[in-house]
Amino acid sequence: MRTLNAYIHYQAKGLNFSPKKLNHLWGLLALTTLAFTSCNDTTETIPVQQQEIIEAVYASGYLVPDEEYQLFAQTEGVVAQKLVEEGAEVKAGDPVYILGSSQQDARFTETQERYRLAQLNLSENSPVLQELRAGVQAAKTKLAYDSVNYHRYKNLIEAGATSPAEWDRMRLAYENSQSEYRAQQSRLQRTINQLQQELTSARSQLNIASDESGRYIVRSDRDGKVYYTAKRVGELVKRNELLATLGKSEQFHLELQIDELDIRKISLGQEVLTELDAFPGQLFRARVSKIYPQVSAREQAVRVEATFTDSLPAGFSGLSAEGNIIIARKQNALVIPKEALVSEDSVWIRQEGEERKIRIQKGIETLDRVEVLAGLDAQTQLLMK
Repeated sequence: MRTLNAYIHYQAKGLNFSPKKLNHLWGLLALTTLAFTSCNDTTETIPVQQQEIIEAVYASGYLVPDEEYQLFAQTEGVVAQKLVEEGAEVKAGDPVYILGSSQQDARFTETQERYRLAQLNLSENSPVLQELRAGVQAAKTKLAYDSVNYHRYKNLIEAGATSPAEWDRMRLAYENSQSEYRAQQSRLQRTINQLQQELTSARSQLNIASDESGRYIVRSDRDGKVYYTAKRVGELVKRNELLATLGKSEQFHLELQIDELDIRKISLGQEVLTELDAFPGQLFRARVSKIYPQVSAREQAVRVEATFTDSLPAGFSGLSAEGNIIIARKQNALVIPKEALVSEDSVWIRQEGEERKIRIQKGIETLDRVEVLAGLDAQTQLLMK
């Protein structure tokens, strides 16, 4: 008696093929297997049988959480804190690692100090501006004093009550005070403009330093579960090094590898029957949900995703799986053993007591069974030579 895997076609080039597991799968399908006479039987003829025949493509892979993604370090540093462990639930924005760097800390402190000083220099209590404003006020006071003398001596010179030399001295003092007042005002405004530029530059540098410091806080960018962490406290981290793997909690799909020779048979929506190593004897159903267009040069295989239609008893990322993608299935098909074929499309039969070689039209082919579309019927006696 052959198990169901004996008449399902598996293309397994370059992939692990487990007959034991396949026997499990077909036993769980609970499809009836009909007995045929093998090549070693003494029976000369066997009947053409009517039964279900299934063509499938073998696939191997593993279980992956939905929306799986990896966190990488954006800068170098040392793990100062590890804030979550494997199995923890996180929200978007939650910190996962905090990295430390003495050089970065020093740069950040320096930019903070520059920004603080720039703010102070532009504030009302700025020593620099207070000194300049005092100079402006002094120049304004002197200008007011010299203005009074200027106008008084102007009246006196017009009245002939003072000498031209005194009038020229007062006029020159007034003009000098006007120039000094304008110079002090200009110096104050020029300094304010310069300090504003310094503050803007310091703020920009602080933002850059803050952003760089933010890179030392590695955060989750979505809600999910932590499945893997790569570093411990005190370990060195390099730029672009993997730190953690996260994904959806309790939501998984299959990532399967299909031999490149079989990918033309695969299409979206096809049923996938799979068994997980962690749950021997249990069959899970899924459907092909995504076919990646690139062939792996190393494995000569195409990556396919399948979404479960059955619920899983427990979810662990990375569980190995073996599956079979159902390509075609037919009930009540005429089926013969593949070893009965001669020259690919002919068989020997016994008809009216004579042996005859006839040509048949083949349908679904499996590893050791062939569907007959034309040339035979259920009453034909097939010869095994």
